[in-house]
Amino acid sequence: MKHGALIAVVLALASGPLRADPSSGGDLALKDGRVLHHASVLRDEGDGLVIRADEGLVKVARDLLPEAPADSPQVRVPDRADTAPLVMRPFNPDQAPADSPAAPVPVPSKPPAKPASPAPQRPRPAASPEYKGCTIASFQVKAYQGVLGCVEVVVRNPTDQIVILRPWDFACVTAEGARHVGRNIITDGYPPHLKRREVVPQQGEIDDIVTFTDTALDNPVVVWSH
Repeated sequence: MKHGALIAVVLALASGPLRADPSSGGDLALKDGRVLHHASVLRDEGDGLVIRADEGLVKVARDLLPEAPADSPQVRVPDRADTAPLVMRPFNPDQAPADSPAAPVPVPSKPPAKPASPAPQRPRPAASPEYKGCTIASFQVKAYQGVLGCVEVVVRNPTDQIVILRPWDFACVTAEGARHVGRNIITDGYPPHLKRREVVPQQGEIDDIVTFTDTALDNPVVVWSH
């Protein structure tokens, strides 16, 4: 009954200014092969009918309307004042209904975090060849009376002049690149002799302890600080 009533509504609109109930809600098969599902007539615009269906608002030309059955009842078309303003859109059979859920928007995944690269080792300076003609013959870490940041240093003087050295003439650089300047010169003995300067004899050498820091030194290199 719904399908026949809808066709009667459509044909009544196509043939003249009759009135129809817009809630017929049947399926309407058009001559071009389209089928409007749960269709209801909204208004007559002269050259065609405005129909609401699952496919949206569709304006159908009069020559695409189906033939009316012989026993179709006369029906009413709603007045223009009874219909709300409508926004027309073209019919698209592939378009989803307006109330269909929107497809979820994919959220991009975060790239995996890169492993932290180890801190680059600062290059340790090459030992200065000489200072005032003297060379550092050897050195080794040697804690002295509880002070860990000490190095025993052997200095050789091949010249014919005596040379005066002070603690800050020496520097040590650790494996991490930390640099420390000498604080004191200590001549080991009993009692030990703390010096602010040391005299290196001509054609001779000294073997002293130089303090650089209170903490332990990691694989230091002793060089001239100048």
